[in-house]
Amino acid sequence: VSGSSMSVVRDMWNSLDGYPYALVETKKMAGISYVSPGQIKEALLRDSEFLKKELSYLNPNVFVCTHPSIYKFVQDFLAEKYEDEQDNQFVKVPNESKPSGFEESILLHRPSKSVILLGYHPSYYRLSLEGRYMSYMSHYHAFVQSDYYDGFFK
Repeated sequence: VSGSSMSVVRDMWNSLDGYPYALVETKKMAGISYVSPGQIKEALLRDSEFLKKELSYLNPNVFVCTHPSIYKFVQDFLAEKYEDEQDNQFVKVPNESKPSGFEESILLHRPSKSVILLGYHPSYYRLSLEGRYMSYMSHYHAFVQSDYYDGFFK
C-alpha cells in the first residue's frame, strides 16, 4: 500500500476498536504491487499448513477471497475443519436475476456459520480503496438481501 493509501488503511484499522478484523495475506513474502495467479497458487501450496493454523487461530466467519484459488482454499479448509459435522455443506445464495440462479461469488458454510465471498484481487482490478471496498461489499449486500441472512447467524 502506498504512503497516502497507508494512512487511510491505518485510520480505518484504528477505528475498528472492538470489532474483530484481520487481513490475512496469502503470499507470505513482501513483493511488488502485482502478483500472478501462479504465484498465488504456489503460495497456497507452499504455506497451506501455516495458513490453516492462522485461520484456525483467528476463527473468522466472513472470508473475503481475492482470487478463485483462495476461494477454493477456504472452502477446503472449512470442509476439512468440520469434516465430522453431519451437516458439513456449503449453500449457494439464490438470485433469480443471475443466469445461474445463484450468487456465484458467495458461499455459505452451515456448521461454521461462515460467509465466503469472492472479490477481485488488487493486482488485476485497479480500483480506488473505496471502489475495492464497494466491490467486496456488493457481494455481502447480496447475502444480506437474501432469505438466508435472517436465520444464518442464529
